[in-house]
Amino acid sequence: MCKDKSPGMLMNSFGSAGFSLLTSATTLSFILAETAFLNCALLVTHDAHLHGIDFPRTTFLFRSLDLTLPVIAAPLDLIRKFYS
Repeated sequence: MCKDKSPGMLMNSFGSAGFSLLTSATTLSFILAETAFLNCALLVTHDAHLHGIDFPRTTFLFRSLDLTLPVIAAPLDLIRKFYS
């Protein structure tokens, strides 16, 4: 990953790529950008906006910036999957 990239730069890319959902929820966009820059593999959240992103398009955008989109999961889904 290039050192000149930042979460803010990624957020600007959301807008220029037409990601209206991500640009309308600035805080959520920043959280998603930070998780990518921290190389987090899993983002556990209840937030419906993050669960509703267009995963293929967002993955394409992240890969074009040499970043990996984290898997977004709800806590209850993880509990059901691993502890039921």
